[in-house]
Amino acid sequence: MNTLKATLFLLFLACFSTVFSQEETELKKFRFAIDLGMDLPNNQYAQFLDGSHPFGVSRVLTNPQISQKLQNQFGYPIKGWEYSGNNQYPASFFSGVYLGFDVSSSWSVIMKFDLSIIRFSTPLIIELDNPRNFTGEFERAQVNARERRFGYKLGVQKNIEIQPKLTYYLAPGLGFNYIQLENQELVIRSASYDITRIQNAGLSLQRVDGFGYGFFFDNGLTFLLNEKFTIALGIEGRLTKNSQYVDNLTEGTLYLYQNIERAKRFVPSFGAYLRLLWN
Repeated sequence: MNTLKATLFLLFLACFSTVFSQEETELKKFRFAIDLGMDLPNNQYAQFLDGSHPFGVSRVLTNPQISQKLQNQFGYPIKGWEYSGNNQYPASFFSGVYLGFDVSSSWSVIMKFDLSIIRFSTPLIIELDNPRNFTGEFERAQVNARERRFGYKLGVQKNIEIQPKLTYYLAPGLGFNYIQLENQELVIRSASYDITRIQNAGLSLQRVDGFGYGFFFDNGLTFLLNEKFTIALGIEGRLTKNSQYVDNLTEGTLYLYQNIERAKRFVPSFGAYLRLLWN
């Protein structure tokens, strides 16, 4: 982490040294904007949200009181259950703040802060012991989870004027991110059972979260509306590593080692946004 902080500091210095080497050395203006967009998360982490962790689905379905209650509802005992093998995140909305400092007519130092909440859902198939049904009796349940994600990014932005009011921009940089698994639940016939991880013999909830880092690349178009406002449409690509979150998410589980190690590498994700800037 210290190496990453040093790299981030050097990037910040490089931003200024690059810009001050231009002909224009006078600092110009500060920019503030609000971002609203759609995020397409990478599905690597979603494979570990099916509820097969310790104290997860198995804790609920093997509980004598709960299993008896479900047996009365289903009409048959629970024989087993099968987790989904195709877990995916849905596209999610995010909001953010953009800060830019113009140091020349075509270069800016930028910072971005963004926040998103990702709601995950995947099916769980419960097999029932019905001796009269040789093809099998099944009940469909659902595992839901909610993640909160926060990102901070620092980079440089190059502006290329196309027309007096239309500008193309590109912005590479580095960033940090934080992911927290806020809750997880098993839903069976509208009844919800908390399967958030627990620790200390069930006396407290286990905090499943982690910090990560990576790179981003923005590009898009800005259009000057009037003296006060400019709008931008942009696309952001990210390459991030969240090994700490993956470690906490898979602790004590039986997921394949290869899948865990693959998820701990740098993974790509993308987003698109609308930005409103105050001139």
